[in-house]
Amino acid sequence: MSDKNKNTILLVDDEPVNLKVLSKILMPEFNVKVANSGKQGIKIATNPNDPVDLVLLDIMMPELDGYQTLKYLKNDDTAKSIPVIFVTALSEESDEQKGLELGAVDYITKPIKPAIVMSRVKTHLELKASRENLQGLVDERTRELNNSNYLLKKSFVETVKSFSLLLETKDKFLAGHSRRVAEFSRKVAMEMKLNQKNIDDVFLAGLLSRIGAITLPDKLIEQPFNLLDTEGRETVINNILDARRLFINIPSLQEVGHIIECQFENFDGSGVPKALAKGQIPIGTRILTMCRDYDLLHVGRMSSRVYSSSGALDYIKKRTGKYYDPAVLEAFTHVLGANANKYIEAVREIGLADLTAGMFIVEARFDEQVYVRNLEATNEIIDGLEDLQHQLHQSPVITVKLKNN
Repeated sequence: MSDKNKNTILLVDDEPVNLKVLSKILMPEFNVKVANSGKQGIKIATNPNDPVDLVLLDIMMPELDGYQTLKYLKNDDTAKSIPVIFVTALSEESDEQKGLELGAVDYITKPIKPAIVMSRVKTHLELKASRENLQGLVDERTRELNNSNYLLKKSFVETVKSFSLLLETKDKFLAGHSRRVAEFSRKVAMEMKLNQKNIDDVFLAGLLSRIGAITLPDKLIEQPFNLLDTEGRETVINNILDARRLFINIPSLQEVGHIIECQFENFDGSGVPKALAKGQIPIGTRILTMCRDYDLLHVGRMSSRVYSSSGALDYIKKRTGKYYDPAVLEAFTHVLGANANKYIEAVREIGLADLTAGMFIVEARFDEQVYVRNLEATNEIIDGLEDLQHQLHQSPVITVKLKNN
């Protein structure tokens, strides 16, 4: 066997004669390194560029004894897995017990017997090789499982995304709403340093937060929530809350269902259905409701007007403490500052001169009077707005939906 393929044994002993005897026994079959102190042994054993396979360690040495040396090795990332066999003149049972408790794999007493030394060394090298082989198999299997879990998770998320798109076919005006809310909620959760499970849950809850709306009549979907009468609001809320039944028997979605179920709770305890307050409301829900309402304000589905980015943020700020969590607002504001254009800017205001056929009009208003809402611009509609402009002697404010959302 070439020296390159031999295992390397480190001998640590302050007596040169002991090092010489052990070297003579081991050198025919192993590469042997020697150290005449615990300090020198530590330096050799902890060198990651020249690894050691096993250490034979004396106990009674000046400055740093064998016990202290072993403690150091077991606390070092490079050396902690190296098998250590004590070779010592200490023959009391208590000495052996102490050594084994500190992490030694074996204990040989002096005077040594060459056959015993060789047998013990080979045994522990074989055990080390078996452990490393087993660990390699475990690591490989773990990688395979992680890859499979990743692919399953990716497939599941894509399925949920597709399902959320089906919800939005009920209302073209809200196309992209669930995806924007989910992505923005995920960013806020990350900003708040939630664990990965919570981040994933709030993302999925954002995608599915309007799942109950699929059974609502069109007149309730198309009307801004705050303009609905009491009965209409209750119908919308109850339909969305009833959707939690879809998640009861899916273990991985139970927390997602809980987040969705609590999305009409208010931070001060004035919400429904359970009047939960503050920390009783899941953190995922507190994030989701803020991101959801911001987007609804921005696309004109929260009230009779379409809010600008700053206007929607002011609306949220004024109601924080009552409806929204102040801690979430801090993270929300930070993420909004960095990502507003990418995730939330769904609409913009333009003048009549910039309006062209094919644009989706969120609303067109003269002062506070809305004349057109939620229609695709046609040449006839544009002509009608121009006529109104001449009649009223003022220009309309037109809010259009951006195509990339």
